[in-house]
Amino acid sequence: MTEGGLLLSIGEYPPSIDALKHSLVLSRPLHSDMLVATTLGLMTTAFSLSGKVQEAMAAIEEGTTLARQLNDLGLLSLFISSRARTLTQLQGYAAAHEMLLQSIAEFDREEGQYSGAMVRLMLGETALLAGDHRAAQRSYTESNVIFTKYGDRQFMTVSLSGLADIARLTGDLPRAISLYREVIANWVTMGNRGAVARCLECLAFIAIAQAMEGLEGRSTWLHRAANLFGAAATLRTTSRSDMSIDERKEYDIQLAQLQQSLEPADFSAAWATGQALDLTQAVAFAGQPGDLFA
Repeated sequence: MTEGGLLLSIGEYPPSIDALKHSLVLSRPLHSDMLVATTLGLMTTAFSLSGKVQEAMAAIEEGTTLARQLNDLGLLSLFISSRARTLTQLQGYAAAHEMLLQSIAEFDREEGQYSGAMVRLMLGETALLAGDHRAAQRSYTESNVIFTKYGDRQFMTVSLSGLADIARLTGDLPRAISLYREVIANWVTMGNRGAVARCLECLAFIAIAQAMEGLEGRSTWLHRAANLFGAAATLRTTSRSDMSIDERKEYDIQLAQLQQSLEPADFSAAWATGQALDLTQAVAFAGQPGDLFA
């Protein structure tokens, strides 16, 4: 299970699923509900992030029953979050939103503040995907306050990343850039190269948006985006980190727009230059305002 959890944490979804399935087979004969439930919890996260909705729902049903029998609010919040992500994929935001609100109320009654923060984090994610930026802002902010209180830097950073996404999607680009740079610094400290790659991709999205606005230096913005995409690709390769199904959708749209806006030779050259950067160089470039590596 440890191996599967580690692979999941760095975004290696297919191998994490394989490792967790193997762990589940080994754990069932031990008759430990906690071990089985914990393994199922990690599996549901990997399934839902990979878009494997049918496998996710089967594991969620069994895991939720075990978590309630164990009266483990932390595990329960994990299954509720995976259910919400899966429901959003199957039925849309409204079904997940109502379930998450009910779950938050339940955790608040049970004084499960930390577990409630996990569910608020998922409410932020589903609201953001649905374009409900006000609800996403509220949920990410509330979860960030709680994670900060508990000193959980990992999930504090996840919530900050969500706030950065909101700022980017609502056009507050200076705030988005500032938050992404703060998030990058945190992920570097924690050694999560896949998460750093995601931030570089988001900064590339911003560069494309700046170019599309017709600002002075359009070519510079486009080349910067290609640099960032190339640097992110290297980090994903070296960390073997996959995108989630939702991240991939946005990435493919943005990448296609960039490729249509640059000459093929220019795109390839800028991508290759970014691809040659190591982690330290990529982070330094992300912290600079211009196109240093065209």
